[in-house]
Amino acid sequence: MKQYIYTPSLYTHTAPSHIHTSPPQEPPRLLLFFAGWGMDEHPFLQYAPQDSDFMICYDYRTLDFDTSPLTGYTVIDVVAWSMGVWAASQVLSKVSLPIRRRIAINGTPFPIDEKRGIPPAIFMGTLEGLNEASLRKFQRRMCADGNVFARFQLTAPERSIEELKEELAAVAGTLTEARSSSGKQPPFRHIFFPVWFLGTLPPLSAF
Repeated sequence: MKQYIYTPSLYTHTAPSHIHTSPPQEPPRLLLFFAGWGMDEHPFLQYAPQDSDFMICYDYRTLDFDTSPLTGYTVIDVVAWSMGVWAASQVLSKVSLPIRRRIAINGTPFPIDEKRGIPPAIFMGTLEGLNEASLRKFQRRMCADGNVFARFQLTAPERSIEELKEELAAVAGTLTEARSSSGKQPPFRHIFFPVWFLGTLPPLSAF
């Protein structure tokens, strides 16, 4: 997993490994955002939360999560979108953080599931058929209309097709390994209780 943190008031474009220090805050606050599949930091850099630093998590080829940049924060609000809902449920159930709110948007803790997530055939079809044309179609369906899609293209993620395939394969592999070891569906991590679930997850929406 990649983590990109910055203070909007001090932000200049840097490599994702760069961490900006924050001006004094009372108390120090962080918005921790888990993005969907195929994302990077670029679509979200225009967002500037008030009185809060902003960390973007993406690229779920691994679920390694470095908590060291978060040690100074006393208030953390979590927002997870699409595949990020699953990633957040896996990661945050294993760490202790001063989380105040948890919000899940258009996602599920069961990313590959006939009834509660993406049907396996659709998921594997997306993985096996992914190319530049199908990715563009996928992103177009993710956006509400042509105008939104045009704006999205101005800040689209800068990741390769091979990398995106690896990310999907890693998600599927993690779930398969969990099922093999337990003999059943991996457990639901209850990090989004209490929670606002906003919207639903339609077939072939962003995940």
